Amino acid sequence: MSAVALSADPSGKMAVMTLCGALGTKDVDAAVGLLCRSAHCRPGVGIIWDLQRAEIDMTPREVITTVRYLAHRPGARGSRHAVVAARDLDYGLARAAQAYAEAWLEAEFMVFRDRGDAERWLEEASGKPLG
Repeated sequence: MSAVALSADPSGKMAVMTLCGALGTKDVDAAVGLLCRSAHCRPGVGIIWDLQRAEIDMTPREVITTVRYLAHRPGARGSRHAVVAARDLDYGLARAAQAYAEAWLEAEFMVFRDRGDAERWLEEASGKPLG
C-alpha cells in the first residue's frame, strides 16, 4: 500500500512531499500532479521528496518519463528539489533522475541519504534559513 502526503513549513519556503510504501509510476506521477497543483510549486520554494519509507518500483526509463512529466507542469521550472532516499535502489534511481531534471527543469536537484542534509542544502541554495 502506498501513501503520498504534501506539507509545507509556515514560511512557505519549503514543501515536503512524503512518499511511503511500494510506489509505481502512477503513484509517483500522482505525487507530481499533487505538488504541481499546489501553491508550493514555484521558483524560490525548496521541495523535499522524502522517499525514506518508500520503495520505488520503476524502471530507469519510467523515472525519466516522470521527470519529463514534471518538466511540463506549470511552476516546476526554476525550483529546487532535494530527494532523500534510504534504499540503494531508490538512491540510484533518484541520481539518474537528477541528470535529466537539471537539464529539462532548469532546476537545482540533489539526492541525499539524510533529511537534515537535504534541508541544509535547500537553506544554502536559498541564502536564508528555511522554516
